[in-house]
Amino acid sequence: METVPLADFAPYSDDIRIAAVEPGDDEALVTWNDGRRSSFHYLWLRDNCHCADCKHPQTFERTFDLLSVPEGIRPAELSVTSNGALRAVWPDGGHESLYHPGWLDAHDYSSNPSARLRPPPELWDAALNDMLPVVDYRDVMQGGAGLLHWLRLLRNKGFSLLRGVPTEPGQVQKVAERVAFARETNFGRVFDVVAMPDPNSNAYTSLALPLHVDLPTREYQPGYQFLHCIQSEAEGGKSVLMDGFAMAERLRREDPAAFDVLAREPILLRFQDADVDYRVRRPLIVLDAYGTVSEIRFSPFLADAFDVTAEKMPAYYRAYRKLMTLSRDPALQLRFRLKPGEMMTFDNRRVLHGRDAFEAGTGARHLQGCYVDHDEVNSKILFLERTMPAPAVAAAE
Repeated sequence: METVPLADFAPYSDDIRIAAVEPGDDEALVTWNDGRRSSFHYLWLRDNCHCADCKHPQTFERTFDLLSVPEGIRPAELSVTSNGALRAVWPDGGHESLYHPGWLDAHDYSSNPSARLRPPPELWDAALNDMLPVVDYRDVMQGGAGLLHWLRLLRNKGFSLLRGVPTEPGQVQKVAERVAFARETNFGRVFDVVAMPDPNSNAYTSLALPLHVDLPTREYQPGYQFLHCIQSEAEGGKSVLMDGFAMAERLRREDPAAFDVLAREPILLRFQDADVDYRVRRPLIVLDAYGTVSEIRFSPFLADAFDVTAEKMPAYYRAYRKLMTLSRDPALQLRFRLKPGEMMTFDNRRVLHGRDAFEAGTGARHLQGCYVDHDEVNSKILFLERTMPAPAVAAAE
């Protein structure tokens, strides 16, 4: 059996095999052992050769120069090896490429390419109040299956509640460092949510906070937010959460024109205090290349004066008011009192958060928070998935 060079650090399935390959005009037509068919363009195959001459065997970074071969390159030979891999021999000096079938299957761009990026989000509404996704702090801090389970919840549901967290300052940064590192902002690496006599944000008052995402005023909005409850003696102050993706999809169903306006028209979002002035112009609903909602930038108190064109202003206000109305629908909301020793962890580009007003003179209320970027969570998931034994990963689900 021929040895197929590694494509990267990730493991790929050894169960899938190529049963046959046929040469097309400009692509290889592959039939898998389960009967599926896929196609791979010749130039793509040549560009993705995994041999030591084309990809560095330690870094797995490409060393092949795409411009060293003609755009219309065709293999001189195409065949299937005894272990079900694809073999191609190229006219540039008889160069041979071997492609692991599991790798080819994982990178099959002739199927739905958006499905390969990440699992689709698991949308939720108020029904989740009866089964909040809860994870034990100790399981997360021990790493392994518990850490992977928590990170998958964050990625897929966008929200999880950690319980059993020590009620002492600094724990939120320890949790962040279990993933990678906390992202520093103008509020610091770790911020304290308490009522202040001279606040620079509504969060540092006892006022009710309408549902919003944090820091939509940044070009690169923080990915995940962790909020640790250290003290909660004041009357009121219940937490409110909403799946912004579910809200946006409901708007798309009920009022496609309003959805289109909010996904197409950028507005100015702004945060300012005595020392900083952050501004960015973005749509409130951000779509990816496939039309899927990928980001929400809804924060009513950080929207600057709308400056869409005059002819679009009435339609924009109508759409904005419809989105604001949906953000107040109890059927989409989670409502609970965050208790000392609990930590809300949620996707800040997806999950809207807010709180009821509280009575500042009725007891201490102290939360600590920080941000961790999407990149760090996604990287940790992939690292754990490729390094943990399969049975342990399965047991975490």
